[in-house]
Amino acid sequence: LFLVITFLALYAWRDWYRTLCGLILLMAVIEHPDMPKTMFGVQGLNPWNLLLLVVVAAWLLDRIRAGPTWDLPAHIGVLLLAYLAVVLVGFARMMHDPGPLAESGTASLVSEFLVNTLKWVVPGLLLFDGARSRERFLWGLAATLGIYLLISLQVIRWMPWSSVLSGAELEARSARVLLREVGYHRVNLSMMLAGASWAIFACHGLPRRWWLRVGVLALAGVVLYAQALTGGRTGYATWGIVGLVLCTLRWRRYLLLL
Repeated sequence: LFLVITFLALYAWRDWYRTLCGLILLMAVIEHPDMPKTMFGVQGLNPWNLLLLVVVAAWLLDRIRAGPTWDLPAHIGVLLLAYLAVVLVGFARMMHDPGPLAESGTASLVSEFLVNTLKWVVPGLLLFDGARSRERFLWGLAATLGIYLLISLQVIRWMPWSSVLSGAELEARSARVLLREVGYHRVNLSMMLAGASWAIFACHGLPRRWWLRVGVLALAGVVLYAQALTGGRTGYATWGIVGLVLCTLRWRRYLLLL
């Protein structure tokens, strides 16, 4: 892990955008129990956060040299500011009356409920600013969807179909194993993968060669299979609703299949 982080941190000064894609892929293991949560005893300093700081620094340096005009659409900016306002108001109320959370300490509360809540917006903004060509767009798209593919492979690794004999056993085993080995609760995994399989499916028209299109469809099937192994029934229903909406808006011929 530290070799990968070190390589990406050094490569960021040559191409911060591809390093950003690597940073995004690491989100697939950021909640894994083996992922270090702190470094050098500093609250909130972990390998992922450290690499994010390096990427932001490299991005700022690139913009200072010859960066393009910042052209975020105004309505997206308004939505982001509204999100920021909700987070800040909620954080201020919590700090005013933390209740049982006061036992965690101020530094832990700031790290967990302020920094860790807002930092996830940063990679998205950097993706928007950096994806200014088809090649970069495909890099960013592959990295984003790659998160869910890597998570799916972890689910399949730890939830072999041969070990499941009934629905009740599936729920019991997934609740016990997935949180320990993947880092996410089975219900959350099912909800995450519910949209991911459709997102990958929606990309099947991007490749120019037919065998690549078939490969994209196969990857969507892998994610769907992993979702089935989570035992998250709410995610199952969400998958159906998302598919119904997408098929109604875009692929009406697939309504028969759905």
